[in-house]
Amino acid sequence: MLVVLNPYWGQTKWIMPRPPFGCSDRYALGYDKSSGSHKILRLFGVNQKNLDVYDLSSSSWMVPDDVTLERDIYMQQGVSLKGDTYWYAKDEDSIDGYLLCFDFTRERFGPCLPLPQPLNEGYALYKGYATLSVVTEEKLAVLLQRWDTTVIWVTNKIEPDAVSWSIFLKLDMIMEPKIHHYQNFFIDEEKKVAVVFDKDKDRSTWPPWMFKTIYNRAYIAGENGYFRSVDLLKSPNTRQLGRLVCSYVPSSMKVK
Repeated sequence: MLVVLNPYWGQTKWIMPRPPFGCSDRYALGYDKSSGSHKILRLFGVNQKNLDVYDLSSSSWMVPDDVTLERDIYMQQGVSLKGDTYWYAKDEDSIDGYLLCFDFTRERFGPCLPLPQPLNEGYALYKGYATLSVVTEEKLAVLLQRWDTTVIWVTNKIEPDAVSWSIFLKLDMIMEPKIHHYQNFFIDEEKKVAVVFDKDKDRSTWPPWMFKTIYNRAYIAGENGYFRSVDLLKSPNTRQLGRLVCSYVPSSMKVK
């Protein structure tokens, strides 16, 4: 079952996905800008190439006409911005990454949008990492990290079919250790501060692949070399992937 929650009203709605469904299915939430109706996108099947859309106003699933993912791609969890969902994605046979958007108004994927710096210029899959965040519901931010440098970029313009970037913060240092399946971050544009959340393995056990404890950790970075690492609560040593925290803007939408 799929559950939709609006903490503002304390309302929940349970939704049964259309078969077939499984634990590898991906979901994204957005809304139709013309009607205001909220919708859920589900990607499922082999390599999540199949999709359907649930309309919360009509409580029904439908399959958009002639919409498929043509390539085998790796996708992170998406972020919702201005009614659409954006993913950091990568073709499985390439080291180049890009942004991929699903437009909930048109119910179509947009074209591949460029990152501010190509992954094959030092940010390759095994040399670095990229992750997305939303800034004040108006902008998208991307954190690009390689072994010696961390750079956060913010969009000047972001639409399903166009994007432009500017540098927000650059750190000539690394945030170690990293378990990137969990990493996400927030930024404060006025204070010029970024907070990155990640998980840190307990390295006191041996052999190293038998780590028993994972710690939640926050890295706080700012201008003029400011950097601080904060240990948060312990978490179970689980293989389940997911973000440690997520942004939420109060909404008056009723979950019926």
